[in-house]
Amino acid sequence: MITWQAFVLALIMQESGGNNLAVGDGGDSHGPLQIQAACVADANLWRKARGLSQYKFPEDCYDRAKAEQILIAYIGRYATEERLGRKPTCQDYARIWNGGPNGYKKKATVKYWEKLKKNNPSLR
Repeated sequence: MITWQAFVLALIMQESGGNNLAVGDGGDSHGPLQIQAACVADANLWRKARGLSQYKFPEDCYDRAKAEQILIAYIGRYATEERLGRKPTCQDYARIWNGGPNGYKKKATVKYWEKLKKNNPSLR
């Protein structure tokens, strides 16, 4: 079984090779988790509903701890048992992170998940 920290590190290594200052997708994705503006907006909606502080794009995306909190909020919004109809898995988390709210159903995110598993044996 993989720990949360190992899962987050696996995502970071896949998304940015561990580079906190990475910018990708033609300037649309920022930080170690390659976060886009729409992701921060979604995460902030989840956080606001819980009385939590809001994150700024792209500034907060470069801070690894804040990037992880954005990931948690995004997953908390979209990878829920109610939404998926079953208990979410690491695969669901990764594919939603890669492909958006319905990424867990998209064929396009299977390749992302397979690469993540290949590079991280604890995900198999």
